[in-house]
Amino acid sequence: MKNIINIVNFIRGCEPRLTVDLLEPVLHQIELSEKFSLPTTFLFQYDSLIKEEFTNLFKDLDDKYEYGCWIEFNKPLIEKAGFPWKGVPEYDWDWHTNVGFTPGYTIPERKILVDIQFDKFKEIFGFYPKSIGSWVLDAWTINYCKEKYCIDACIICKDQYGTDGYTLWGGYYNQAYYPSKNNSYLPAQNRDCQIDVPVFRMLGSDPMYQYDCFMEKRDVDVISLEPVYGCAGSDEGWVNYFFETMYKNDALGFAYAQAGQENSFGWEKMAHGYELQMKLIDKYRKEGILSVEKLSESGRWFKENFETTPVTTIRVPVDFENRGNKVYWYDSKYYRLNLKLRLGSLIVRDIHKFDENYAEFCKDTNIDSHECKYNALPLYDKVFAFVNKSFSEFIIKSPDMTESVYEIDRENNTQTIKKDDFLLVCYENRIEISDKSGVEIKITNPMYVYEANDSELKCFYEGYEYGVKLKGAKVDYKDKVLTIKSDSKLSLIFK
Repeated sequence: MKNIINIVNFIRGCEPRLTVDLLEPVLHQIELSEKFSLPTTFLFQYDSLIKEEFTNLFKDLDDKYEYGCWIEFNKPLIEKAGFPWKGVPEYDWDWHTNVGFTPGYTIPERKILVDIQFDKFKEIFGFYPKSIGSWVLDAWTINYCKEKYCIDACIICKDQYGTDGYTLWGGYYNQAYYPSKNNSYLPAQNRDCQIDVPVFRMLGSDPMYQYDCFMEKRDVDVISLEPVYGCAGSDEGWVNYFFETMYKNDALGFAYAQAGQENSFGWEKMAHGYELQMKLIDKYRKEGILSVEKLSESGRWFKENFETTPVTTIRVPVDFENRGNKVYWYDSKYYRLNLKLRLGSLIVRDIHKFDENYAEFCKDTNIDSHECKYNALPLYDKVFAFVNKSFSEFIIKSPDMTESVYEIDRENNTQTIKKDDFLLVCYENRIEISDKSGVEIKITNPMYVYEANDSELKCFYEGYEYGVKLKGAKVDYKDKVLTIKSDSKLSLIFK
């Protein structure tokens, strides 16, 4: 199994909200890449491409550096295209979705804006970029960059709920996937609907506590590898825990994280965390644990090794906050499952189905909203229930799982959690639960299931109908409680 980390720093040419030196972080990031000889990717926003104080820094650097495009649309780019600026008049950059991101523009406008940025990039560096990134990117833009400019990789934001107005929720959790031509956020199930560019997930989310941290009323709602966060990316104990979790546990597919930081935070805020992370990355590389790669390099490796989206897993066997919890993630091109072992009980935090035909919100047109929402198709979601002020639980009857056994099978791409006669196995297209004494699942207030029988759960979400097949099931659905039983083995089938 391969352990990969990408150091990706993106460069803005302006930050209207703060008084901050934008050049200083880039200088120090280059200095640390040189000190440890670490391959590093820098992604340029258009307003940094047109400023020589940024581009001149990279003229004489060696090939361990990669340069690409950070695709956020700002005032200099919009005006270069001859379009009216929709943002705050006195700002050269506006973070709202309908101003700064591809969904805010029609497809002909996206094409013009991307071409201007790519042509400027080539004018400076002599070649077109092989990697791109943004907090959110639509499927048309990714496919266009692949077809015209032959990019190798793309990177987007981690899962988050509402941060800066961007909600990405329920998709392929970490690592990377091949997106659907209809929806950049969801894996395609078939090659003919697949964009052949892997989309990697940014920011190194804490796989145990990031998922539902805002439900716990914490001081921050971001627990990630970003060096500016004192509770996480700049805390040496947390960073060590994160690296051990991601890179020292057996997993399916490959292990992955993105390190680095955008320059708009300023060097003072990121210095401590950034430096300690570079030291740790260098240590892991020297020990042969970790492969430090440029983003496009990882994209090419992905394409050479996977024809379609692979199965990947993350296991968190040690609780950084010493609450005794364990967490398991399983992602395939058909679904994701997020399990939490709490006080011996096996709790489902969410199950989302992936459907390549479920279109993204900006597939055929632009949006006017300041916010955006990318999502998958929930069978159950703890966070959605909380947001909607609805009590909901997904409980799997099991023995005390405190001393349960965890296994992965790379040949069959399965993840197994077992104790005594109880067995939960994740396959690429289904989940199987078995127990000689019988199986029982109970979902209180299943918000998305509108009809259930012994062979299928029929679901409806945001105008879209979908289903999860059942095998070996006996279903009872009344009084907002869905109970699914089986004499010995129950299958939930997503293909």
